[in-house]
Amino acid sequence: MATHPELAAEQAFVDHAYEGLEESRRRARRLLQMRSLGPGGTHQARLENDVFEETARARRVQLELGDVALVFGRI
Repeated sequence: MATHPELAAEQAFVDHAYEGLEESRRRARRLLQMRSLGPGGTHQARLENDVFEETARARRVQLELGDVALVFGRI
């Protein structure tokens, strides 16, 4: 069975898209791990910490696609 001449390039594009998604997920996880506030801290520091955590969690949620495909193939 013959394959489409652009199949390899198409697959490389799809692979690259999913690799980028996985890298974004890793970065979002690292952001949450970085967040640490020692004992004490000012009210401002605690507030900034909470905002940072909420933003990082929201980003992780955005990157979870569930059953939705990231891309669709042309071929």
